[in-house]
Amino acid sequence: FSEQDRDDILNLASEGLFTADQLQKRATDALAYYIGNTEAVRNGIQLICDRIRQAVECARDQSRL
Repeated sequence: FSEQDRDDILNLASEGLFTADQLQKRATDALAYYIGNTEAVRNGIQLICDRIRQAVECARDQSRL
C-alpha cells in the first residue's frame, strides 16, 4: 500500500467504519481470487491492521487521561 492508501485506511478505521479484524478478514478473503504470490499483500494487510490496532489502543489510552 502507498502512504496515501495507508493514511486513507487509518482515517476510515478511526471513524469507526471497520475494525482491524474486519479489514483483515475481508482483505484475506479477497486474496482467494488473487493470482500470483500473495506474501507481500498479506504482509501489507498485517502491517495496516497492526497500525489500526495501535491507533485504537492509543486513542483508548488518551481517553483515560
